Amino acid sequence: MPILLLSGPANVGKTTLIKQALIEKQLQPAGIFSQPIAGVGFALYPAAQLVAPQSQPATHIFIDRRYQPTWIKPQLFANYGVKLLTAARWAPVVLLDEIGGVDLLAPQFYAALLSLLAQPIKIIGVIKSTTNYRKQKQRQHFDVTRQRHALWQQVQRQRGQIVTVNQNQTAVYQQLSQFLTATNNF
Repeated sequence: MPILLLSGPANVGKTTLIKQALIEKQLQPAGIFSQPIAGVGFALYPAAQLVAPQSQPATHIFIDRRYQPTWIKPQLFANYGVKLLTAARWAPVVLLDEIGGVDLLAPQFYAALLSLLAQPIKIIGVIKSTTNYRKQKQRQHFDVTRQRHALWQQVQRQRGQIVTVNQNQTAVYQQLSQFLTATNNF
């Protein structure tokens, strides 16, 4: 099981659980991290930003709510996102934070993501829940249902797990911790 992805309601603490487990295990992930920017939207950062935050300008904004209608910029994933995924191939642990939404609109990113998921490397992350995806799809008028289905299938082919996070986070944290500690999940 080289893949462990969390899913669940918005703001339940999925990325926070991953951050705590990575810090506890003293692991520096490669990959992607989606950071909310107050009053703006969401920006894409290297995964290392999750565990070792550095002051960086929000230059890689992929959802910009300062405009009406909200701007979505999937081309950011086609360029910067692919670069981050390509660099992650040789990392001891890869973080894929908030996949399964706008990111899948970029065919280059989608292909790189499926390829990365097929590699024998340890991958953790957050995949947008079906409920959250449907809300985003309706609000921002895009459809990546087919890509999401293929993404879930790829995780299953690799014997990965998608774990739902709810209010009781202790068991999920223990599962994350064990996953990160295991020397060989493949």
